[in-house]
Amino acid sequence: MMQIVGERNVRIVPDVAVTGAGGQAGLVEGLLGTLLRKETVAIASKA
Repeated sequence: MMQIVGERNVRIVPDVAVTGAGGQAGLVEGLLGTLLRKETVAIASKA
């Protein structure tokens, strides 16, 4: 199985990892993290 993961470049880790208040991951924190990542990638591609 790991050979297939390596050959096909399957991503195992998420793009954004967040922890909310009290160590619990929250929906809002995940959404904000995703939006911030998208914005930073867009800004970096313009530079």
